[in-house]
Amino acid sequence: MDAPSSIHDRRADRLRSAYLLLGRAHPRGFRIGVLRAAADDAAEAVRLASMRRGRGGAWAAGMRSLIDLALRIPAERRREHGSSRRGESMGNAVTRVRRAIRGLARRPGYASVAVLTLGLGIAANVAIFAVVNGVLLKPLKYPDSDRIVEVAHHAPGLDLPALPQSAGTSLMYLREVRAFSAYAALETQGRTLAGDPGTEARRLTVLAASSGFFSVFGVRPALGRAFVPADSEVGAPPVALLGHELWTNSYGSDPEVVGRAIRLDGESVEVVGVLPPGTRLPDRDFDAMIALPLDPEDGFGSFSHEGVARLAPGVDLESARAEVTALQERIPEFFPDVGVELLDAARWRASVTPAKEAVVAHVRPTLWILMGTVAFVLLIAAANVANLVLVRAEARHRETAVRTALGAARADLFAGFLAESAVLSVAGTGVGLALAAVTLRALMALAPDGLPRREAIGLSPAVFLFAAALAVAAAGVFALLPLMRSRVRDVAGALREGLRGGTSSRATLRARNALVVVQLALALVLVAGSGLMLRSFQALRAVDPGFEPEGVTSVRVSLDQGYVEPGAVTRFYRELQDRVRSLPGVQGVGMASEVPLEGRGRTAGSFEVEGWDRPDDAPPVVAWRQRVTPGYLETLGIALEDGRLPLWADAEDRAEVVWVTRTLADRYIGPDPVGRRIRDSDESPWMVVAGVVGDVAMDDLDDEPAPGVLRLVETADIGQPAMQVAVLVKGPEPAVLVPAMRSILRDLDPGVPLSITESMVEIVARDMADTSFTALMLGIASLLSLTLGAVGIYGVISYVVAQRTRELGVRMALGAAAGDVRAMVVRQGLTVTVVGLGVGLVAAVAITRVLGSLLYEVSTTDPLVLGGTTLLLLLVSLAASFLPARRASRVDPVEALRSE
Repeated sequence: MDAPSSIHDRRADRLRSAYLLLGRAHPRGFRIGVLRAAADDAAEAVRLASMRRGRGGAWAAGMRSLIDLALRIPAERRREHGSSRRGESMGNAVTRVRRAIRGLARRPGYASVAVLTLGLGIAANVAIFAVVNGVLLKPLKYPDSDRIVEVAHHAPGLDLPALPQSAGTSLMYLREVRAFSAYAALETQGRTLAGDPGTEARRLTVLAASSGFFSVFGVRPALGRAFVPADSEVGAPPVALLGHELWTNSYGSDPEVVGRAIRLDGESVEVVGVLPPGTRLPDRDFDAMIALPLDPEDGFGSFSHEGVARLAPGVDLESARAEVTALQERIPEFFPDVGVELLDAARWRASVTPAKEAVVAHVRPTLWILMGTVAFVLLIAAANVANLVLVRAEARHRETAVRTALGAARADLFAGFLAESAVLSVAGTGVGLALAAVTLRALMALAPDGLPRREAIGLSPAVFLFAAALAVAAAGVFALLPLMRSRVRDVAGALREGLRGGTSSRATLRARNALVVVQLALALVLVAGSGLMLRSFQALRAVDPGFEPEGVTSVRVSLDQGYVEPGAVTRFYRELQDRVRSLPGVQGVGMASEVPLEGRGRTAGSFEVEGWDRPDDAPPVVAWRQRVTPGYLETLGIALEDGRLPLWADAEDRAEVVWVTRTLADRYIGPDPVGRRIRDSDESPWMVVAGVVGDVAMDDLDDEPAPGVLRLVETADIGQPAMQVAVLVKGPEPAVLVPAMRSILRDLDPGVPLSITESMVEIVARDMADTSFTALMLGIASLLSLTLGAVGIYGVISYVVAQRTRELGVRMALGAAAGDVRAMVVRQGLTVTVVGLGVGLVAAVAITRVLGSLLYEVSTTDPLVLGGTTLLLLLVSLAASFLPARRASRVDPVEALRSE
């Protein structure tokens, strides 16, 4: 009698045998990896079922296992089949790539030229795209940044194209506009932070802001509290938040700094919090924040700060603009002293602009033009590589025909071409990315200071995706070219012609000539654009700014509130000026509140001339204002055209005298302006015109001369003296001057910091930086395109000479002179050149119009530029044609005939 366990084991063994037998219907992979283990599991399940429930339980368990196994057969077969196909496809792809790499390795010249050419084009595009992406495409780093807007005013009737906000208008928008969920008034100031005993004071960039700043930008303090509306009320105790860097570097990240008092410009300010790292405005950094008081008594005037707001939920930009525009009609309701007539005469209006647009609008045209320029360079480079690919396709034409005759499908041919072009594209992209990293660093070093959002520029994932897209596009195009070439002929014809050329060479030559025409046309557009920018740059350099910048250094100094006593400012500045003048090598010293072309903004205001009968409904006239000390005009070389120079006696006596520019005198005063009187308003005292000075470019070199008024740094009738001035020193280099001035300031007042040292030459160069940067970038692109274009012409002519070697040999055997052969080859090159230049001239006239807004006193169709560019390219083409022509003239007739 068998033991019960033996019966269960036999039942399990029978199931295992049946399971393995059924498993043979499964694919091989399943049988090897899974079947035996699954059979053991099923047998064990049957054995246990037999032990627990007898024969019936074993039978049921066995049937379930077999049915499950049978149902898995189709799925396992599909999986095995798919895996096999994927594996085969992957294996084929790897094989093609290896074959392509081996093929390219056997032709290192072709491969290296193609990779380097493509890499140059991709590098230029990647580098410029990194700038475009960082500046124009990336959103601002604030929550829902697309809902942050800038609110500004415009009064073109007063010659004021853009006006910021006053306390009155800020309060009006804050209280009346329902389209804004938050509104903030911002003003960047320079403040002096008193140092610890024994250390020098430090000049800080401080953002004065109302409490709405935190809601508008979505910022929360890292320590302490944010500003509250009560902090911006008149008479509220001054409070501040430290920037994270200032807190870390100057206060050792001490959390106990919250609640302490610091001294800014001699004023005690309580620190109520610390900002999180990286807090900045879209276009500038700051060291600390203070609460900006908004006095409703200030009324409509004194436009000194920016207005920013966040759109309320559900409100779009157009709705906000409509509400703000409608509010302008109610201005007389809020400001009774502002009449409708004045607003109409000023052509007053308000604008609501997305914050990012307000920051990047001035560089948008330049960056897109540069992006288009490097796209042209990439097209020229791609045309060169396409020429190389066509040559290689010609060399492999017989091979392709043989493969086709043996049954290779067009998909197989395309896969082979694609593998080779993919290897070239990947290598070219790798070279391009490496070059782009270097180029981008150079771009950032050369870029003008006014380029916003520099911190967002870099090789980001979006830039790598852009490079990958270029690589994929290049690989596809370069793979299609030989495939298209193979379609134009039948296999039998190809095999019959073999490598003799004939029709195939002419077809390829036409394609290559077309590519060279495109190259030349694009190159002419780029060189013409570069020439226009260069001419514009030369015109800007020729502009007389109204002063002599050579040898003059500007150093800013700032006084605190301890100098509010009448005469204190004048005494300090005179003592400082006298001591600086006594330094070795100093040829002149003067001071001014605003330095021409410095780009820090300028003060402007209306004025009246004694005897003027201005109609009541006429808008007031506006002039820029500047506070100066005696010596300023002489140091900067500004011409005194009439009257006398400023004297220290004028400043010490607080005399009511002014100096006006030639434009103001001619436009508003008339003959004999010296001795006439002007004033700011009906309530201001009259001031005597003591002299007339030459016009000075205050904002930009390409601006028309504007009326200007110069006053002494401390004048009785204009209240607040200039607490911060630029000391302009002619003579010593900054490296010598600055240490000496620090020593003088330590003797006079250790609490007066010295900041921002620049030479006037640097300031003028910065004003032309946008134009010079664009001209430089176009110049580099033009040089690159010229080189690539010349290579393209050289390649085509060389190809023609190689194809016509036998013909040339026969001609020379029949008596053709070497000169005749050279002329024939050069004529062939010139034919392509003339067609390319003709197309390029038409394209240049049409495309260079986009440069119009960047040019100064140069027409986009300047005949000198277009003619010179055409001549230059013609000479380059001649040079590129001459070398193959000379080689053709040296063909040995005997060798040429023997080789054929």
